[in-house]
Amino acid sequence: MAREYSLRVRLTEDEKSRLQYAAQQRGVSMSEIIQDYCKRLPKPPKIKKEASRLGILVGIHLAVNLLSSV
Repeated sequence: MAREYSLRVRLTEDEKSRLQYAAQQRGVSMSEIIQDYCKRLPKPPKIKKEASRLGILVGIHLAVNLLSSV
């Protein structure tokens, strides 16, 4: 599936370091770490497109928080 959206995320130096380390350990990009986490999130119910985008942002926020606790 082609990716259509791009997201800019602000991270602390520690969060970036953790994300970078996790990616290096798995031999993938930092984007792939976030993408893989998002795939594990539950799918939202069928709702308006704007609300769905908000759900994606919340999921990515949770992913970053999860990675920062590693």
